[in-house]
Amino acid sequence: MKKVVLFVISLVITVIAFAQEPYRLTISIYGDGCKAGDIIYLYKLDQKTLRGKLVDSLVIGKNNQVCFTGTYNHPEIVGFSVKNKAGSSSFLIDAPEVRVYSVLQQEEKSLLNPTGYRIKDNTLMIEGGKENEALRYYQVLYKGYSSRSKTIGVEDSTKYTILLKSLKENPNSWGLLYFFNLRKRNFSLEQLDEILALYSDPKIFNSQLYKNLIEYKNKEMKLKLGEFIPDFELPSIAGENIKMSSFRGCYVLLDFWASWCGPCSAELINVRKAYDLLKDKGLKVVAISTDEKEKDWLKAVNAKKMNDFVNLRDSKRVLWNLFNRNSIPFILLIDPEG
Repeated sequence: MKKVVLFVISLVITVIAFAQEPYRLTISIYGDGCKAGDIIYLYKLDQKTLRGKLVDSLVIGKNNQVCFTGTYNHPEIVGFSVKNKAGSSSFLIDAPEVRVYSVLQQEEKSLLNPTGYRIKDNTLMIEGGKENEALRYYQVLYKGYSSRSKTIGVEDSTKYTILLKSLKENPNSWGLLYFFNLRKRNFSLEQLDEILALYSDPKIFNSQLYKNLIEYKNKEMKLKLGEFIPDFELPSIAGENIKMSSFRGCYVLLDFWASWCGPCSAELINVRKAYDLLKDKGLKVVAISTDEKEKDWLKAVNAKKMNDFVNLRDSKRVLWNLFNRNSIPFILLIDPEG
């Protein structure tokens, strides 16, 4: 029996070993911000948080190069940084040999760039692998600007058509799957359904990147037009807990904001106009502050003259937990049925 068990274990190890492929990632960095002795850190993507996890580090030699080695069983999304200087954008390891060329520039320090160093993304060239070109192209396309291509003013529907065509031509693309995670709010639920349906690789189905999109889509379904808003309860400025269901029968303008948020203050002008125009017809404004400090919330309500609104504080992280949002202002109009 022991022999059988040992055979099975060795077979599993063999299968795993064959599933993994070795890679060599050579990074060459040039420019007035780079010198021998600098430390390069290699990061791999945490698929859940979409942030990099430190996995290795090397010292730049006199040839301005470092060479990382390892294995992968599916395309790995990685990035690198130079210690105390700057970091690169993400790219993929999806071939045995991948070469990256970049320029690290030293410039005058500023508030936005206190180190004074930056890696020029438009010089980040990747050789080897097939997915990096598509990933970089669509990152630029959805920014709406590129110095090398005419992407200014491209309609979202046109961008999506191009993107879908690319996914069909590059089936089961990990690079595009990563891009969809970064830009998921750019797509409707119907578009996400269409995107997810084009994937067929079991490895992708089991990946956290794919599961992220499924989880996001399921949460977003609660916010589709015509759906009921989830009920929740938050403390009011008077100290009592108020349920959203208590506003049934009224039109409610739900406004998530914060005292420190400039765009929220700008949007408050429009919220105020809507309220003044429609309050006699039963419109209620429920303003939900995401301020961490209660005193900041109370001070802002008085300063911005919001006392005629229903003022609540998001002490339960409703914005994130129920609405899957982490940015403000976020405004919803809720009908009398909820």
